[in-house]
Amino acid sequence: MDSKLDAIEVQCWKSLALAIEDRDHPFKTAVLATLGARSRLFQRTVVLRGVDGDRRELIFHTDARAKKFQQIKTKPAVSLLFWDPSSRQQLSLQGVAEVTQRSKFADDQWHRTPVKSRTIYSVLTPPGTVTDGKARFLPRELSGINIDPAALQRGRPHFAVIKVRIDSVDWLQLKEREHRRASFVYDDDGSQKQARWIGA
Repeated sequence: MDSKLDAIEVQCWKSLALAIEDRDHPFKTAVLATLGARSRLFQRTVVLRGVDGDRRELIFHTDARAKKFQQIKTKPAVSLLFWDPSSRQQLSLQGVAEVTQRSKFADDQWHRTPVKSRTIYSVLTPPGTVTDGKARFLPRELSGINIDPAALQRGRPHFAVIKVRIDSVDWLQLKEREHRRASFVYDDDGSQKQARWIGA
């Protein structure tokens, strides 16, 4: 066993967990890559909503009308990229995603989401729709300052949760003279299968 590798792996998951509590943490957002038709790659920034270090799972939210929802249902293999500019550390994660829209878990996530954040699921124009630039995006009852929580329920059918089971983590530390890089691979139950140093 390599104690340095073990320490790096622990720190990777600790940093991800910290990003849930700290909205300014650099790992609060990531680039999510999915596969579309004809194996075209699509990337977008997503907000980290939950971390289960023991099960090696990450949670994100999405509008069920967005392309990534159907892409994940069709081809669940995904990639996630996190970057911390201050420490110059990069995490590249590979995993298998699933989307859930009508479930107790999705309901729980919906109710834990801040009121203002829930408004985006009530937009009248689905994500990715071509518009003339003048389209009304929010219903009138949700476009003011004081929002009626009951009115937000119209967005609940569009709210979905992405759960990613991580298969591998690629950690990279950028330095001026010599970069450091390590790889961690997991079994289906989340236990570590392999940990090793790799060339950067």
